[in-house]
Amino acid sequence: MAKSLFLEGTDGSGKSTQFALLKQYLESKQIEYEALREPGGSDYYEALRDFYLHAPHKHPAVSDALLSAAGRAANIEQTKKALKAGKWVITDRAYPSSYVYQAVQGLQLEDIIDINRHALQGFDYDIKILLDVTVETAAARMEETGSKKDHWESQGEAFFTTVRTKYLELAEKDGYIIIDASADIQTIHQKIIETLGI
Repeated sequence: MAKSLFLEGTDGSGKSTQFALLKQYLESKQIEYEALREPGGSDYYEALRDFYLHAPHKHPAVSDALLSAAGRAANIEQTKKALKAGKWVITDRAYPSSYVYQAVQGLQLEDIIDINRHALQGFDYDIKILLDVTVETAAARMEETGSKKDHWESQGEAFFTTVRTKYLELAEKDGYIIIDASADIQTIHQKIIETLGI
């Protein structure tokens, strides 16, 4: 039976690396899947991605929440269609990113949940994974890549400390699978594979 899964975590937690390995694994098992990401994924959300990550103008946190929810609605519609067709759906980030990042920006969690209720329309993922890593390790990894940082990646240590705390609180509350992302790449990958049940 096809399932849906998200990988969550702070910037520098290794999500993108693990997401790529997960795709390779599914392909090796000849399992059909749909791969999405946030921001992005569906054609509609991809069109919003660059603006969301690099908006040149100051704007209130609620604008980010509404914009991400608009794109997320398109992703959820695509996810439901894929599952109905018997495909797995995996996504690099999902609604928890809004719950965490917009909360750190100052919005009340209840308001963020309400905004996303319209986008999710009762949908939730079968497998929820949080890759957890210390702020120091995440920062060191981002520095190693040498790539240009977007708006979110450019925030300071205090910001990411709060982000990590909120992720862990959310994960504990909603029963996410928490994986120690400070381990080596293959160990983390194996732990993710073990959650799939295939």
